[in-house]
Amino acid sequence: MKAYTIVLAFAVFSFTKAINCPTPQNLPVKEIDYQKFLGEWIMLANKPEWNERCKNITVKNTTNNGNRLHVESFKKQLHFWRKHSIKDYDVVKHLKPTSILELKNRSWYSLGTLNLQMIAADYEQYVVLYNCHKEIFFLSEIVEIWGRRDLKFSSDRVPKEIRDVLAKFKISSADLRYRKPEDCWL
Repeated sequence: MKAYTIVLAFAVFSFTKAINCPTPQNLPVKEIDYQKFLGEWIMLANKPEWNERCKNITVKNTTNNGNRLHVESFKKQLHFWRKHSIKDYDVVKHLKPTSILELKNRSWYSLGTLNLQMIAADYEQYVVLYNCHKEIFFLSEIVEIWGRRDLKFSSDRVPKEIRDVLAKFKISSADLRYRKPEDCWL
């Protein structure tokens, strides 16, 4: 029984050690341009697919606190979208240039920050955000493509720049769930 337990513990340890978040080199975004990032965005595509929320995002510059992100999430029920949650984040600016978008939840009970890596952006039409963290036996990856109001994507209509950067993370554009901008407006 002890031998079985030791072998099982070794297998679990080896398996969890072998799974790591990808860290590709030479990503297009080296530094976030906070000025170009301002404005209104909608989530056009995301992974994981089970998350059926649609998001409207507003990034604005506040006088004293820097940039603030306002996120309205919607959830689909039958054929309608209902507002699921509203969150406000302060954008934490770093002294050194970085591609990490660090969001501090503005709720009084908030303890942590959400770190999203901006892996692709042209700021006129889209930004692509990525997050990965390791759980005990698996990786939890989040990919979100935010676009301006008039932009539409589908798995076969994703710009080459986005497909190329997703491929560096071993993610296909077919792995994402797509929404039309009209789906996000109530």
